[in-house]
Amino acid sequence: MKRYLILALVVGFVLLPGFIVLGRSQVSAQTVNDEVTSHPRPKRIAQIKITGEPVIVFDHTTDQQQPLNIPDEQITAWREADGTVNLMIPHYEAYRMRGPDLLHLTIDPNEIYSSTQRGSQITENLYNYHHWLSGPYSLDGRTFYSLAHSEWYACLLNGDCDQTTANGLSATSNSWANTINSFVSADGGASWQLNVVNNNHVVAQTAFYWTGSLALADKIYLQALNHSGMFQPTRVIKEERYYYAVSYYIHRNFSQIDPANGVYQAPIDKTGYALIRTHDITNPNGWQAWIGGGNYQSFPAQNIAVFLPQQNGSNLNAAPPQLVFDTNAQRYILIHTLYGGTNAVYYMTTKSLAIPCWSQSTPILGTAQLITDPGGPVQGFNDANYPSIVDNSSSGFNFEFTGVNPLLFWSTFPAQYGGNNLGRNLYRVQLSVTYDNEEEEQANAHACGGSAILPTVNIDTPSQGSTISGTVTVSGWAIDNSYAVGTAISSVQVKVDGTIVGTATYGISRPDVCAVYPGRPGCPNVGYSFSLNTSSLSSGTHTITVTATDSDGTPDMGSTSVAVTVQATPPTVYIDTPSQGSTVSGTVTISGWAIDNSSAVGTAISSVQVKVDGTIVGTATYGISRPDVCAVYPGRPGCPNVGYSFSLNTSSLSSGTHTITVTATDSDATPDTGSASVSTTK
Repeated sequence: MKRYLILALVVGFVLLPGFIVLGRSQVSAQTVNDEVTSHPRPKRIAQIKITGEPVIVFDHTTDQQQPLNIPDEQITAWREADGTVNLMIPHYEAYRMRGPDLLHLTIDPNEIYSSTQRGSQITENLYNYHHWLSGPYSLDGRTFYSLAHSEWYACLLNGDCDQTTANGLSATSNSWANTINSFVSADGGASWQLNVVNNNHVVAQTAFYWTGSLALADKIYLQALNHSGMFQPTRVIKEERYYYAVSYYIHRNFSQIDPANGVYQAPIDKTGYALIRTHDITNPNGWQAWIGGGNYQSFPAQNIAVFLPQQNGSNLNAAPPQLVFDTNAQRYILIHTLYGGTNAVYYMTTKSLAIPCWSQSTPILGTAQLITDPGGPVQGFNDANYPSIVDNSSSGFNFEFTGVNPLLFWSTFPAQYGGNNLGRNLYRVQLSVTYDNEEEEQANAHACGGSAILPTVNIDTPSQGSTISGTVTVSGWAIDNSYAVGTAISSVQVKVDGTIVGTATYGISRPDVCAVYPGRPGCPNVGYSFSLNTSSLSSGTHTITVTATDSDGTPDMGSTSVAVTVQATPPTVYIDTPSQGSTVSGTVTISGWAIDNSSAVGTAISSVQVKVDGTIVGTATYGISRPDVCAVYPGRPGCPNVGYSFSLNTSSLSSGTHTITVTATDSDATPDTGSASVSTTK
């Protein structure tokens, strides 16, 4: 059962597997080495965006085999040795879809794992109650291993899981202890069982142990939320000799409860993403947790280091992620969405999982605007949609790789608009990844394990998601760095959609920044400014990236980006003669001026056309000297020769009122037109 969890943190709400009713290019068959090894020179990911329309993959009205056959976690896929592609429909009652590729899948009516039949053991230390298979991995396409999100509930020991609780959540939610377990399939994923080696199948047990505790005796779960452990592991990816995954970690200090005095909730003292790894995917024993730097510690690890996605140095209220490796950028991509409301899907990258150093989190363009559930309709993503990238062209058996054109999968969550939460569908949409032709370091890097910490860059203006036009100021600050005192910033470069557009002026006084980060070289003059003329940009969404380079012996670069919408500003046109409402006869001169434009410096005017009552009558002569206009609008291309003139023979016009329209076209890459009209009488 799925349940909506309120995370007792400033980060907000947590929704993790377990809540249903209450609101929770095909390759030929061959053995492929899936290890991330040598690739061509890497490219930086400039942007990821939606390029297609949503396509339904799993339709509960036709595909659902039983009420609990629903997509209830991040989607993963695997390829058998004969080339057959499988897509997990994850729940504690697990099914799969099958086909020749990810674009042509049909539901397999046979259940591949049933927690009800194979699990449901009440004894706590067995941790065998409800399991969600999180991502099959194989070395040969026949035998597959998978981590599992595994739920157990302390209320089972007292037999009161059906009781109403003080906080309105289920007793199972409040007493939830989550572990990660190992599963194995010897038949290509058609059936699964616990992978027991040396009498153990548990990969990571970090949850509070309830049996024999004061917390259990006093049934604190009937009063407050007390879930803990490691949740929702991502797919497994191999780097060199280790296999890695990322999970969501919640640790509570149960020594702080005091039921006698009404303190029923153990406070959370650590939460965030946790990296885990093993050198043997076939063995549940020997897994390790990242403890910082390039260091890992075997479970039961006591010093687990956690991290969360960041923007401009601040943690995001991020939901559990999914992991994939981009073969072009040679970067691991972690995608996530946010808790609370509907948002974009975000991504961040690192070169290495052994020594991680994550970029700042960047939205996948178009995801915030996407209709993710037409039943609502719902726009954008929340934590219950479980977004995941799977690439149809990924090599090998495990779909851990991606490139230029991955697919984004997500589940619907009808409970958010009062619908039936057992009626979930699965959708996909095409993404496109754009790359720079050069390698760059991560933006606002954090959770770094290496010795090099990158410059910290912030963009103050324009803001994320803003609409801009004309000439705008790109401004902000850059230091080396927000973690420690580094070296002076040597240059600040500005790019649009991965193309360099110029170098910013660096050295503007920013005492406010240096008050927060004292002692950084260059303080207080760590601000930058750049004038960006948007007239050469097409209308629509563009990504502005600012990159700062420090003055280390081996310079490091840090970047940050904002997505903006460029709104075209049309040329400004003015008609001097004839005047509005005038009477004309014979041959009259239509004159005036045109610039691009009155609000900002644009591009040169390429043509001026004259119409009468909507019919083109000719092209005006453009380039007449008008210093008076350019005195008011200095710097416009063509100045001072921005006047126009056209001789109109009115003899062919009927008596009465006519509308004269003058239209100017600029020389933008995508030309814009501006017009002015006057009414005259013949």
